[in-house]
Amino acid sequence: MKKIRIIEILIIIISIRLTPVAIEYANSIRHYKAYGGECLLPLFGVLVAFAIETAVEIISEMKKGQNDV
Repeated sequence: MKKIRIIEILIIIISIRLTPVAIEYANSIRHYKAYGGECLLPLFGVLVAFAIETAVEIISEMKKGQNDV
């Protein structure tokens, strides 16, 4: 579980660090400053981390349920 927590934290940190790069790239393509989906990149990182945690919990519960039968 500790290894998964480290992976989740890394995903969140990477998504936060990539946000300014994504904003600059999008602005250079559009040739003007605007706010789009690239500003939601940190939220996407958090959602991916929660999805990983939920998937791991579901898999562990399924394995525990199979051992009970």
